[in-house]
Amino acid sequence: MRAATERAEPSNEAGFTLVEILTCLVVIAIAGLAMTAFFVHALTYAKGNQNKTVMINLARNTLFYMQKQTDFDEMNTYFKIGQPLGIGEKRKVINSDGCPSGSSFCTDYAALVADPGTFVYILNPKINGVPYRVAIS
Repeated sequence: MRAATERAEPSNEAGFTLVEILTCLVVIAIAGLAMTAFFVHALTYAKGNQNKTVMINLARNTLFYMQKQTDFDEMNTYFKIGQPLGIGEKRKVINSDGCPSGSSFCTDYAALVADPGTFVYILNPKINGVPYRVAIS
């Protein structure tokens, strides 16, 4: 037995000091913040691309529908194609104001399209529960 006054010999155990552990935690935290900023930016970019894709598909759907209409003479007259506009006059726009989303019939554009009932859904589409409004000019 040793006496209480004798010193214990240092052990040969190796390990990390508190300063080393705190330094590692700081480095990992900084790297984590940089990665978080990267993922937030990537998520924002992906959401923007999703919105662009929805808008492109709505435009294509509307264009396809308008191409299938048989009476282009009425469209030309409505939009005044080939006619000069008066001073301060603007070209007309077909939008969902003439086809309220609650109605099942487009009263303002009934002469322009073959099926005004379907035209309501073309001008007021609902994608993934989000209502959109389409304008044709």
